[in-house]
Amino acid sequence: MAPHLNTIVKLMIDSLQSTEGVVAHFKEDENEMLQVFGEDDGELDEEEDISIEEEDEEEDIEGYSVENAYLEEKEDTCNALGEIAYNSSLAFLPHIDECFSEIMELIEYPASNIRKAALCCMGTICRVLSRAQNAVDNGGEVFAKALEKVIPCFINIINTDSERTVVMAALETINEMLKEGSSSMVSEQSHVSSITSAIRNVLQLKTACQDEDDEDDYDEDPQQAEHDEMLIEYAGEIIPSLAKAMGGQAFGPYLAGALPLLVMKTKKTCTVAEKSFSIGTLSEIVIAMEDSIQPFAGHLVQVFVQGMQEEDPEVRSNAVFGIGVLAEHGKETLFTHYPVILSVISDLIGKEDDQCVIDNICGAVARLVLTNTEAVPVAQVLPRLVQLLPLKEDQEENNTVFKCIHHLYGSGHEAIPSLIPQLLAVFAQVLGTTQIKEETQGLIIQIIQSIHNQSPDEFNRLLTALPQDLAVRLSAAVCGSS
Repeated sequence: MAPHLNTIVKLMIDSLQSTEGVVAHFKEDENEMLQVFGEDDGELDEEEDISIEEEDEEEDIEGYSVENAYLEEKEDTCNALGEIAYNSSLAFLPHIDECFSEIMELIEYPASNIRKAALCCMGTICRVLSRAQNAVDNGGEVFAKALEKVIPCFINIINTDSERTVVMAALETINEMLKEGSSSMVSEQSHVSSITSAIRNVLQLKTACQDEDDEDDYDEDPQQAEHDEMLIEYAGEIIPSLAKAMGGQAFGPYLAGALPLLVMKTKKTCTVAEKSFSIGTLSEIVIAMEDSIQPFAGHLVQVFVQGMQEEDPEVRSNAVFGIGVLAEHGKETLFTHYPVILSVISDLIGKEDDQCVIDNICGAVARLVLTNTEAVPVAQVLPRLVQLLPLKEDQEENNTVFKCIHHLYGSGHEAIPSLIPQLLAVFAQVLGTTQIKEETQGLIIQIIQSIHNQSPDEFNRLLTALPQDLAVRLSAAVCGSS
């Protein structure tokens, strides 16, 4: 596509700059003007009017209208330009300057759908510049200068724009930029401070779009309520991305400010959506913070244990996952909490009927064992764990559980020998499938080969008790293939 970019980009810039379809309305033409791009109206009529009041405007002009088709063209152009930039990557760099200035102007366009498209396109352009940091001369400097303009612009949109979908687009775009150009985005203290401040504003319902309507309007519009929930979720998703980009230790002080706002949304009086979001976000923060989460572990364990006893299965599932990763990264700081955690898990597994929750219980138990084997009654829990394998809904946790089994097998734990027949049957079910990662498959093959080498006759006897297809998989694993 590179040879054709000059022509394509020129046509797109022309489209962005075009005023075609904009018609001036004079006072004698109409007695009434429609208010266009109203704060409560995200839809575009067939022809819409823009009231403009400027001192230097001719006195006989009442306002302007823009035909719907031309607005859609600008929106489509922004979207297409972002796609082309992202997929052309470094080949798009010669066109960055002219596109950057044009898109920046559209971020304040009256129509919300165009503002939203411009934000997404600008984020994509920044992601292209991020790739160029080490690929071209002065790439890092160019990206840093772009961020100096873009970050304040995005933060202003989050705080002041009255359209929820536009603010959501700004939040989502910041998150995507963090993931791709993370180190540069957090190298400036001002960027981090402004982003975390904006997140707090959203979580505290202090932005313009959250303060627009009174509670009666909120209750009467389910879509608006859904958008408000999504808005908070989009803001929350940035927190673990920031933690990962900055490193847990550096992010600690910022987490101290955000943590109370998230914990507030786990209270009994909160909605199921709020509890699920906040507990899920806290779990992702634990993963991003790694060992640096330890100063916060004592407080978080209470939140997760409470969540494990909630009525909603999604909340329970998120809480069980959270307690597992907290044990993994909290290490010694959680050892004194093991009795309470294991007691709650024991009560839960006895009556749980939601498969996703069950899968996450298995993952949590595996993490507890991996972190502190002596603190878990392995002989009691392992047989039940093996019965539940392979996991059915949250198959990602298969990798954690099999890693735990590999750990116990390697340490010669007394609970393993009696479970070998069941384990071989489970291993055969997951080998060569997408249920496990390649690394996990390697661990399983190690166990299978070890069992065979220690007792070939017994191994072959166990194979005869399995369906042929499963026996073939185990035999292939012994030979070093899968």
